[in-house]
Amino acid sequence: MKKKIIKICIFVLAVTAIAGGVRYLGRVTGIAWTVRKTDVYEQYFGANGEHRVNGLLKNEIFPESIPESAKIEKFVYRHEDLMDPSDAAILVYTCNEEDYKVEMSRLAELGTKEEDAYDVYGITGFPYEVVAVKADSVYGVIYAMTEPDVRRIIYVENTYCNYFSDINYERYIGQRYLPKGYNAKPGNPVREAFDAKMR
Repeated sequence: MKKKIIKICIFVLAVTAIAGGVRYLGRVTGIAWTVRKTDVYEQYFGANGEHRVNGLLKNEIFPESIPESAKIEKFVYRHEDLMDPSDAAILVYTCNEEDYKVEMSRLAELGTKEEDAYDVYGITGFPYEVVAVKADSVYGVIYAMTEPDVRRIIYVENTYCNYFSDINYERYIGQRYLPKGYNAKPGNPVREAFDAKMR
């Protein structure tokens, strides 16, 4: 009888562990590799894309579609929702002169300035010329940069809850595209100040 009870207990524990693992994996989504298919991009960032509709911050900076002339160099989107949602995304492409001018005009119309992001999670500057930026002292940053000589446009998002990112954003976005001084890792000064208020 004891052996039967032990076997039942082991079975229940195994099923619980498997269910927990499946649940964990179900909360980690997104694509984390370079892709060259615009339909994959639009699934997440199109007008009705999963991330554009459900993101923490309204993302007007990333385009709803990628121009025909674009040569995609990098597109990575990572979403994790273990306790609270975190997102990391980057899109880098070059395009022809006409498409570049159209997109630069669209971004300029957003009316955002690089200075709007200063001091948000330690930001002191950006590695490339900034065209548009949305920075929030709680939820993080979304911005677009450019290298005009080669008509390259770089879009970056790192958003999260509770004053830190659960994602290793440096790995997915790449250090070269992140703002100078930016720190949204667990234990960053913004999170520490929040913790101090809660004590």
